[in-house]
Amino acid sequence: MIDFDGVQFGYGRQPLFSELTFQLAEANIYGLLGLNGAGKTSLLRLISGQLKPQQGTVRVDGADPFQRNPSLISRVSFLAEEFELPSWRM
Repeated sequence: MIDFDGVQFGYGRQPLFSELTFQLAEANIYGLLGLNGAGKTSLLRLISGQLKPQQGTVRVDGADPFQRNPSLISRVSFLAEEFELPSWRM
């Protein structure tokens, strides 16, 4: 189960989510639809523990994904279409 309780998240002064509360039950298929910049990728990054909410809690199977517990992250993964790599020179 994925549980969001009062989640607030944004970049800088631009909020994406404010008081976001919902539950997604197991054994169901869900889709995310929205315009570019609506927060779909940020939502997935919150679920996978790559981002931390500014307020509220995110729980995946009862655990905080941001704590990076091996038993949870072995079951949850997210690979973004675009990602940043550290600068590197030879």
